[in-house]
Amino acid sequence: ANLLTVSGNFTDTNRVFFIAENITAVLDGMTITGGSTEEVGAGIVSLIGAHLTVRNCVVTGNRDPGYGAGIANWGGTLIVSDSIVSDNQALFYDYGAGGIWNYAFAPDHKTYIGATLIVRNSTISGNLAYGSVGGGILNEAGNMTITSSTISGNIADGGGGYGGGGGIYTYNAPDFPGSA
Repeated sequence: ANLLTVSGNFTDTNRVFFIAENITAVLDGMTITGGSTEEVGAGIVSLIGAHLTVRNCVVTGNRDPGYGAGIANWGGTLIVSDSIVSDNQALFYDYGAGGIWNYAFAPDHKTYIGATLIVRNSTISGNLAYGSVGGGILNEAGNMTITSSTISGNIADGGGGYGGGGGIYTYNAPDFPGSA
């Protein structure tokens, strides 16, 4: 992550990376910072059917009033490997996932489409979900596997009566087979 820094310069409409539906992409060996958007995924957003690998990267210093300030995986597959996701901030009350958001529903928010998050040999730390849940990771009915990783120092300061999940907040959608 020392070779290249890609920054959104904290303007209100500059998400750093947008991975469109059904695209396969690898981000390797860079720092992703300064993303700010009024939607989801200020640092990176990966949409339905996409397959994104974030490897040897630092995703830091992104802020978002929506979900997934660092990385938002909406209905795709996200692999975070040998990376750091730190100091990202989801700043709108009742919207979570300072670090990573893994969301398994279609844009109608009712139809289950699945989502997969795999975190390996990585650190998720110092992320904030203001007034919400999932400071480090918010997993909404997706499949999630975390191995050989550190999740520490993340904050979710409550919201909507939920509270909790400073490190990880996950819930299952029992009516949908295959959800976490």
